[in-house]
Amino acid sequence: MMFYEVFGGVLQSEIEFPELSAVDDRRPDWTLTRGSSLAALPVGVLLGEEELAAGVTARFLRGPDRFRFSFGDTGTFDISTDGSRIEWVAAPDADPDVVRSDVLGRVLAVALHAAGDLCLHGSAAAVHGRGVVFAGPKGYGKSTLAMALTRAGARFVGDDTARLTTNPPRVAVGVPALRLRADTALHFGIAPDAPSVGDKVVVRDLDGVEARPWLPLDTVYVVAPRSSMPNGTPVARRRLSELEATLALVQHGKSAALLGKDEAGTVLARASALARSVPVFVLDVARDLTLLDEVASRLIHWHSATPISGRQVVLNVTS
Repeated sequence: MMFYEVFGGVLQSEIEFPELSAVDDRRPDWTLTRGSSLAALPVGVLLGEEELAAGVTARFLRGPDRFRFSFGDTGTFDISTDGSRIEWVAAPDADPDVVRSDVLGRVLAVALHAAGDLCLHGSAAAVHGRGVVFAGPKGYGKSTLAMALTRAGARFVGDDTARLTTNPPRVAVGVPALRLRADTALHFGIAPDAPSVGDKVVVRDLDGVEARPWLPLDTVYVVAPRSSMPNGTPVARRRLSELEATLALVQHGKSAALLGKDEAGTVLARASALARSVPVFVLDVARDLTLLDEVASRLIHWHSATPISGRQVVLNVTS
């Protein structure tokens, strides 16, 4: 068994994760084992189903003593109700890269949900020691913004999955790698022959990865890419009300579609608690790679100022 640091905890695993930092044998938060078969799920409630790619579907069920995650291409994962134990049975010809992506994405997100945390589909960086999270759908530029901030002097925190707590509000450092579209990777000077998964270039060995496992959470941004911006400004932000923020956090929960209505109340309560604790903004960003340096500079300027109270009402902020 191997031990890795990820999401503010330790993963003990029978399979290797070269993208994670290995640590000495220590008490794990999650244990991943590989089996040849799984025990029957006597009473299983289908919580959600999602098509991940053409012909590839994920199904998520809850049983009396575990959750079950089934992927059409990588296999089935059973997750204990407290999230601490994960057992995997591989599908025939499962691609190891995709298996690791599933574990570090949806599977661990469910384990974190089971343990009581809120997980967002988001990327994060740290500005002056405080976490800034970018949430939004696939293709909205979350990874690009985290990379741009890191290149501008911030610290990289994580990509694709953001683990958040509410008391106190914190963000955990995730996987020290990110995925970028080919044109974005080229803009950052990343070689076109870099490793890739699907249609994304995988960027590892990043400079400026945050060393602390947890950071105080400063702000959550809901990313809204724009083809054009008023007055030529590269980026603007608008503070959401507590209700708007709660609904936005629920909408961008990791695996929200798969958790389904039976878990919706739990996600809503956690999102509401977070919305009361930290400011949540819509971030309008010009979809123009040549403006990324200006966007990063503006973000760092905003987060160099006095932190915004979780209850302060700000309707529009553009400078």
